Amino acid sequence: MELVAAYVAIEQMRYGDRLTVHYDIDERIQTELPAMTIQPLVENAIFHGLEPRGNSGTIRIIIQEEPNSAGQNVEVIVWDNGVGIAPEKAQQILTDNSSEFFKEVGIANVQKRLQYEFGTQYGIHVESEVNQYTKMHLIIPKTVSADVDSNSSI
Repeated sequence: MELVAAYVAIEQMRYGDRLTVHYDIDERIQTELPAMTIQPLVENAIFHGLEPRGNSGTIRIIIQEEPNSAGQNVEVIVWDNGVGIAPEKAQQILTDNSSEFFKEVGIANVQKRLQYEFGTQYGIHVESEVNQYTKMHLIIPKTVSADVDSNSSI
């Protein structure tokens, strides 16, 4: 979360009061996830959700127990009130296997890394309504092995 907060601070300097970010983090949750997991979701929300609107926008970062997992999983939600994503595009950004560098460091890469690390039942789910909002739901197991390299705590 320190990396995300630093990134948001830089973007808030760039966008000024046109960018509002709210954090709703359950501080009781202590788990680890691969580095550079949440930040690309926030970056995507800014550049592909809010920026095309051409006016102010809001991002919410929510970290909580996944409601339907009986406390076994953590859910990270990155929500924006931007332009939204059409359903076919939402699925494409999770599975894009393009070899272009910038696509490989984006959402599809985060999805691949999460599923490689934790299994195919984990990863990102996109919920969106065009011209209304986008929610990126990231699901990971609550307890993660401490021997995972290059992880960061949330």
